[in-house]
Amino acid sequence: FSLIKEIVDHCRKTYPDMSFQFSMNSNVALTTPEIARTIDELGIEIATSIDGTKEWNDRVRITRNGKGTYDLIMKGRANLQAAGVNTGASSVTVTPKNLPGINTALIDWTVEQGNNEISIDLDVIHLYRELSPQEAVQQLIELSRYGRSTGVRVTGFWERPSENMYPSILEKPTGFCGGKKGHSMCVAPSGDILICGYSATKVGNVLNEGLHLPNKKYV
Repeated sequence: FSLIKEIVDHCRKTYPDMSFQFSMNSNVALTTPEIARTIDELGIEIATSIDGTKEWNDRVRITRNGKGTYDLIMKGRANLQAAGVNTGASSVTVTPKNLPGINTALIDWTVEQGNNEISIDLDVIHLYRELSPQEAVQQLIELSRYGRSTGVRVTGFWERPSENMYPSILEKPTGFCGGKKGHSMCVAPSGDILICGYSATKVGNVLNEGLHLPNKKYV
């Protein structure tokens, strides 16, 4: 958490004329009332990582001693809400262990929690041993439709291919890729600077080269 504060402070002090929007995903299990108040003061938006209702989350997200984390996560969320932090979004990863719990009951739970958005993404390494791509698509579409009927937006990385098939950013301002929009810059552990974390085009290195524009096609 000290690093998070340091990053926000650095951005604001180094670039006082720029407007920043900070957001992060976290299971918030370690969020104390003091941390929650600081997050509110820093203006950081939080999406809570939680893998379903208590029964299903606790099959996936466990502590080192094997205990479920649902109660810890909900306590952290309560601390954030008490501090005035917007916790209207949740993030779920679907694995073979919690797959049976990813149904309309999850959307109903989202509504009960006062959330209006839930991101559902698939563990593509292991899940397809249990679920075919066609079955996964059908389930996501059905959840998305049910979500709309209850006022909950169901989203996830599975939406990105269709978003990126839109025309040129000059014609229509859509598309997921932050690099395409000019909204992102990623720094790898090596110090390499990339416009997008999935890009193969290096545009500099924070440790020695600084920033430059390569004289080649962006990929």
